[in-house]
Amino acid sequence: LNTDGAAGITLTGNNFTFNNTTTTTAGGPVTINNSGTLTLSANGDMNLSGAFNQTGTGAVNTAADITTSNDNITFNSPVNLTGPANWSTQSVPGAGVITNNGTINGAHTLNMNAGSLGQVVINGEIGGVTRPTNITFHGDIIDQNAPVHASGTISYNSTLNLSADIDTTGADITFNSDIFRDGVNNVTVSAAGTGTGNITVN
Repeated sequence: LNTDGAAGITLTGNNFTFNNTTTTTAGGPVTINNSGTLTLSANGDMNLSGAFNQTGTGAVNTAADITTSNDNITFNSPVNLTGPANWSTQSVPGAGVITNNGTINGAHTLNMNAGSLGQVVINGEIGGVTRPTNITFHGDIIDQNAPVHASGTISYNSTLNLSADIDTTGADITFNSDIFRDGVNNVTVSAAGTGTGNITVN
């Protein structure tokens, strides 16, 4: 599915399935308002010159990569990872905001890359039911407002505003920039569990 219109693609309805690549040019966004299930298969990658907005109340099953040109990526509903997922707003130098307002679960890798000028906003718990394997966050700022759990490693490669717990089941947790405590409640960072994970602040 390809479009070169600035209006991009807007879909409203029940269930939607993407089994092939979607490409937009001329700044065209993709907006999907799904009351049922939105399925993005491993072949359903999105290469967009505008924003990606999932605005519906239905669930999302995804194994697709989503790439924008410095434009926002937003999920408002619970997301189930059915395969590795790479969400990137990184063009040159990279901006945009990646936001999950719903939970994210699924035993696969997750990479949220907002580039050197962008922001990652975590408003929904990640891994509360089924932990992703390795998780990586990139951006100028990461706002973590909900817990993050993984069975593998977790890497923060940007300034982190932290207001919720982080834990792995024995794998490493790495912070490659500043950490700011954001909020009034205590938070726990733990690499304990069945393995011998390390916590590193660089």
